[in-house]
Amino acid sequence: MSKTGIMERLRRNAAVPWFVKHAEPYRSVPPEQDSPFPRLDNVVTTPHNAALAVGCMRRMAIQAAMAVEDVLSRRTPKWPVSAP
Repeated sequence: MSKTGIMERLRRNAAVPWFVKHAEPYRSVPPEQDSPFPRLDNVVTTPHNAALAVGCMRRMAIQAAMAVEDVLSRRTPKWPVSAP
């Protein structure tokens, strides 16, 4: 669904598919000053900050250390950014 289609449905208070409601319709973060989405009463926008939770940061640190240990032990990391 296009950004225009999403806007039309939201303006009519029509149902918006789950994947569209949870997708990020912005080209940049924070959104452009002229973005119409934050102005709609039936839209809630939130920042991308889930990774900043203490538990998330702890897990990311542990998983990064595990990946370093894997590489140093000549094992393939569980979550490589790019694999050969």
